[in-house]
Amino acid sequence: MDFKLSIEERFILEESQSTSSKTLYVKITVLLGLDQGLSPSFLSNLLNISLASVYNYCSLYLEKGLDFYLDNRYLGFWGKLDSFQLACLDEELRTTLYKNSSDIAYWIYENFQIEYCSAGLVSLLHRLGFSYKKTKLIPAKANKAAQIDFVEDIESLLERLGEKELLFFVMLFIHNIILEVIMLGFQREKKQNLKV
Repeated sequence: MDFKLSIEERFILEESQSTSSKTLYVKITVLLGLDQGLSPSFLSNLLNISLASVYNYCSLYLEKGLDFYLDNRYLGFWGKLDSFQLACLDEELRTTLYKNSSDIAYWIYENFQIEYCSAGLVSLLHRLGFSYKKTKLIPAKANKAAQIDFVEDIESLLERLGEKELLFFVMLFIHNIILEVIMLGFQREKKQNLKV
């Protein structure tokens, strides 16, 4: 294959090669390899791409020029939800503890009529900064003085209660403890490194 780059184009490609993404690196390497006389089949094996890709890259460069060839027009998939829906989901997850991704998928379907599979939804939740972890019964920033005041108030209340009232109070207290079982659920991660 007879293929030659100008000195200026070769310089631009060599400069761009070290700072480019993997896809653009491969495209640049194809042109530089062809310019050095390497065969398309050798480049295809070397770069682990199809022979058709080598010829397509060459044709694209010859038809559209170097500027178009180096322009990365790839737009990644942003997901099924728009920014407003993502904000609504974020707010819902901040106010409600969900035990599994299928419950969240159901909420999304009920509110936006968009279906998500569990695996795709977990990826979305991680991108939004949520992870699946154990909840804590005691808040991380508990107020020690307020806890001491609460214990004093409870002790004085228990002293004033009669036998039947005390029994009712204890039963209610035990019932509430049983209901506060440690659960797993999606919660906001501590670090706010959100990927959008």
